[in-house]
Amino acid sequence: MLQLFFTVAFSAVPLTLYVPPIRSLSLFVETIEDMLRQTTLYTL
Repeated sequence: MLQLFFTVAFSAVPLTLYVPPIRSLSLFVETIEDMLRQTTLYTL
C-alpha cells in the first residue's frame, strides 16, 4: 500500500508544474485524503 501511495505522490509532482499552484495543492491534498480514507477502510 505504501508503494501505491508513493507512486501517486510522485506522479502528482509533475502535475503541479502544469496546473496553477493553488489548484494543484488542493487536488494533491484531496488525493491524499482520498487515499487515507481508502486505507482506513481496508485496515478496519
